[in-house]
Amino acid sequence: MSGHDIAAIPAIALTTNPIEIQAEPSSETFQRTYIRDGGRPVIFENARILGPDRRTLTFDYLKRALGHLQLTASAPQFSGSSFDESRSCRMRMRADDYIDYVLDPRQEPKGTWERGDWPSLQKLGIPLYCGTLDPHRYFPPSHHFWTIFHPSPSFTPDWSHYLPRFYKRACWQRAHHYLYLAAPGALTPLHFDFWDTHAYLCQVTGSKFCVLFSPEDSEHIYRGAIDPLALDFSRHPNARQAVAWVGMLREGQTLFVPSRWWHYVVTERTSITLSYDWFDSTNCRSYLKHSSRLVWQVYVNRLRRAFMRRPRAGR
Repeated sequence: MSGHDIAAIPAIALTTNPIEIQAEPSSETFQRTYIRDGGRPVIFENARILGPDRRTLTFDYLKRALGHLQLTASAPQFSGSSFDESRSCRMRMRADDYIDYVLDPRQEPKGTWERGDWPSLQKLGIPLYCGTLDPHRYFPPSHHFWTIFHPSPSFTPDWSHYLPRFYKRACWQRAHHYLYLAAPGALTPLHFDFWDTHAYLCQVTGSKFCVLFSPEDSEHIYRGAIDPLALDFSRHPNARQAVAWVGMLREGQTLFVPSRWWHYVVTERTSITLSYDWFDSTNCRSYLKHSSRLVWQVYVNRLRRAFMRRPRAGR
């Protein structure tokens, strides 16, 4: 990591490793260096995830594309185990109103409060953040959006493509693609991603500060119950033994988050970020173990609906 990146990272009272920044490697180098044996995070410059017209993906573009879509935004994105949920705020709003708020979070957002209110949000000091925008759900395959964003990672195999069609369709009822639109200060508490997937964050515009922890430090960080930027060692003394991997994710860069790595993300500058969760040979068994429960439930529900539609024989 270059010197100016280290200087931009807030001081945290933990042993830290800077997340290295590299040019996108070959698949073989990536597998050998960053994903095997538990993996380690890395930031790639100009990964081939965005198409050549990436600069068309703007807030104006998204306002036109998402229109009056209804969404829910929360502060923080979700409570996690490190945040008192009674203090959180949540609002139901239209996508265009949410984008207006992201561009100017000093203004009172338009929508319906489901938890808290405008004075409570101002007192909290964390902007509303929608973390549930799934472009796979809202943009059909023919939409121009998919000429900009090519989700499968260019630096490693994506085994999702090998799933049978029904299995994949059932799995993807659980979002695997994410579009994050965030104001400065928007917070995602410490967590790791579902079904032991690998993930990346691709920064289209703006910047984010990221803190990651290895699965080996799960007990030291009390399984996500700490706030890395507001540590209380009297409550969490074992956190002193954890090693935080830290980095600033900037426009055009992509952060790789290995399976089961804890991550905490704060938006530094107004951001558009794309994310994708996938599996390969290193986490295939875990993914299938977790996803099979959902697939089985989808299959059972389909059988139940088919049975209910079956005409009953008359007497």
